[in-house]
Amino acid sequence: MNTIPSQMLSELTRTEPSARIDLWEADLTATGGKRYFFCNEQNELGKAVIWQKRRYRPYPVRMEECGMSGRGPAARPSVVVSNLYGIVTGLAEAHQSLVGAAVIRRTVCARFLDAENFRRGNPDADPQQEVVSRYVIEQLAELTSLTARFILAVPTETEGLLCPGRIMLSDLCPWEYRSADCGYTGPAIADSNGHPVKDAAQDHCGNCAAGCRLRHNTRRFGGFLSLNTYSAE
Repeated sequence: MNTIPSQMLSELTRTEPSARIDLWEADLTATGGKRYFFCNEQNELGKAVIWQKRRYRPYPVRMEECGMSGRGPAARPSVVVSNLYGIVTGLAEAHQSLVGAAVIRRTVCARFLDAENFRRGNPDADPQQEVVSRYVIEQLAELTSLTARFILAVPTETEGLLCPGRIMLSDLCPWEYRSADCGYTGPAIADSNGHPVKDAAQDHCGNCAAGCRLRHNTRRFGGFLSLNTYSAE
């Protein structure tokens, strides 16, 4: 969760807060490109908004937020930008559809913008009053002569990572019997069907929770008993 600076939080909760502005950065250096800074707004002088001494040039962009759900795969936000004069088309062709590029959104209140944005300066300017959200472009979902829409990976996701790094099964254990992962080193107990045996040659685990219970080794069970056997969409 992003932390909101105290002064910005106070501003947002006022009866009449100053305008909230989203400043965008598209970092294409991972694909061999450059960094681009833009936003929907202009400053009081009709020029590019300046934040932390950096210029964010006017360019149409909007965020399509996603809803939250506790069921099914996580929905992902998307960002829609203008493709005026085919600018995005050219960038997409040159940089693998921009997949892997970083997208950074800085949300600020107009009250805290750099003094250079105002005719009479700004005594309340404070470069620390921002909320930063970071994303990675996962897919170029739509490209027309007017707009381009990119699917973003949310900040809590990591590309290519599985949690907990292997397939999660409810009543099946992936460990090899008597291996270091299994951890059982006791006497022969039962065959793979759970029938009692005393011969070590016949001692086999059925790779299920019942086998661990027979051997009092449930703490090393490699499955996930808390999972439902079946899942619903």
